[in-house]
Amino acid sequence: MKLDIGFGLDNAIWPDFVVDSSGNVRRVNEAAVNIFGAVMEGDLALWRSIWSPELDLTPQQLLSK
Repeated sequence: MKLDIGFGLDNAIWPDFVVDSSGNVRRVNEAAVNIFGAVMEGDLALWRSIWSPELDLTPQQLLSK
């Protein structure tokens, strides 16, 4: 998932990813792939695929806040 812009957290030891307004994961670091698995890899992995149903908010509700 490469964008033309730099991603300053590529080498962070904590999981980090960039999500667009549609909830698509646009950029992900290696730590996020290690934690969340292969679902984070690919062109447009959906954030909701790693979202726990036990949370009170949907990904869309969180993004709107």
